[in-house]
Amino acid sequence: MALVGYEGMAAGKPVLVELDVFHENCFAIPVTERMDGVSMVSVPANKRTPDRITFYARISGPGAPQAVERMRKQAGIRRIDLLCRGKEHVFVYAEADPVCSSLYSCLEAGALLNEPALTIGTHDTLSLIFPDQDALKRFDSERPGFDFRLRSKKPFDEESLSGLATFSKQGFTQLKTVSSSLSPAQREAFDLAVQRGYYHEPQKITVTELAFETGVSASTCAEHLRKAEAKLMPVLGQLMKYL
Repeated sequence: MALVGYEGMAAGKPVLVELDVFHENCFAIPVTERMDGVSMVSVPANKRTPDRITFYARISGPGAPQAVERMRKQAGIRRIDLLCRGKEHVFVYAEADPVCSSLYSCLEAGALLNEPALTIGTHDTLSLIFPDQDALKRFDSERPGFDFRLRSKKPFDEESLSGLATFSKQGFTQLKTVSSSLSPAQREAFDLAVQRGYYHEPQKITVTELAFETGVSASTCAEHLRKAEAKLMPVLGQLMKYL
């Protein structure tokens, strides 16, 4: 990892960064990369022990309860308590070895968590605030077992506080999570509907025409859209209040 380009950042000012992280000892990635549509949003818990990290996590997507059982078998997991369970959502408390967490590695380096950590597929996404660019530079070194990829970096200032990054608690992180829970067929139908103007006024394409493009029946296409809308629209409606 090379967090280059500190020009324009005032000394002593906080820095907001977003990282994609892969790490070989992760207890979550081996689960999310093998279970299509499953994601995990996690935050550190207050409880501290010398040799363990503690956190709360919401696991979402088809087979979420099965994902918990898979994670329970991962090396480094010391404890998982199931706090709440639904068909496609599970809320857990967990304890794990510190070497298993990219978030712990960042917090240990002096970063603050800006929004819940998101694990989808083969990587974690972390939004972090470093107290100043010197702290970020100290972090800017190879950390064994971790592959950090910089997505964005900017000064954390008044504009940051009023920008989109601060909206994550009001729905943006949830939107990421919900969109990742769509099945491939639901995502294809919804993406194509957006691209072809199905939601335009006036409507530019019908369900029958969308179905022809995706190679399924009109009723099947309509069902895919209905399920995608049922997942996405409540979150989009929540976000509209802040835009």
